[in-house]
Amino acid sequence: MENVYKIPDSDLVNKIDKEEYQPKVFSMSGRIGRLRYLAYSFLFNILTVVAIIILMFFASLLFNFIEVDVAVDRVAGLVAMVMLTAAYFVLAKRRLNDLNKSGWLSLVGLIPIINIFFILYVFFWPGTDERNDYGAKPCENSSLIIFGTVLVPILFIVIMAAISVTR
Repeated sequence: MENVYKIPDSDLVNKIDKEEYQPKVFSMSGRIGRLRYLAYSFLFNILTVVAIIILMFFASLLFNFIEVDVAVDRVAGLVAMVMLTAAYFVLAKRRLNDLNKSGWLSLVGLIPIINIFFILYVFFWPGTDERNDYGAKPCENSSLIIFGTVLVPILFIVIMAAISVTR
């Protein structure tokens, strides 16, 4: 007769630990690592700049004969702030989920001085290696993600150099 109280033979823990998923750029849920966080932030910043350029172009066509440049600039700035704030909260939530923390912790990024330490934590602290409370581990970074992440500091330096030369 077989013992009904014995430990099961299956190895469930190792099967779950190896589970991975492919993160999507425009998803509101899931986990993203440090490189994806930086690359996705860069992508959302580029999309915001393109949206503002398109908005300014159509506003200049629409208000060509009226002097409302200041109002158009303020509306464009407001649109940019809303877009970047929404992108920040979505990406910070996903990055914090990778650290096995709640997305509500992203509100700490709004507190002056403390937000510097929060950003350093989000950028440099490694995520959990296995499945956590927020889902499976993201898959390895593609070459496009790595290229985008390397491109960010290079473009920042080039833009800062261009600004300093023109002044």
